[in-house]
Amino acid sequence: MPPQQSTRPLKGSYREIIDAILEAVYWHYKQGREAGTLEQLMTSLHERVRRQGEKKPPWTTLTMIDSQAVKNTCNASVETKGFGFDKATNGIKRQLAVDS
Repeated sequence: MPPQQSTRPLKGSYREIIDAILEAVYWHYKQGREAGTLEQLMTSLHERVRRQGEKKPPWTTLTMIDSQAVKNTCNASVETKGFGFDKATNGIKRQLAVDS
């Protein structure tokens, strides 16, 4: 006796199935964006995260941005290393942003 199939065969290709799913997801995204639901959700999540951490106010009041040139980094790949002309250093440059 041949083994039984556990599922029925597909009626369309995998590409058609993925396209249909993405179309449905985009339709729901567009509806939420037009109704303002996404903006309300992002605002609510932002306020919750700010209050959870260190009892910060619900909105960012100040952001400090800085960059740092790091010499002799053995963990960085050759492609990411370079020469920083502003400080005449070899290595990598990393950026940092801190809000208050």
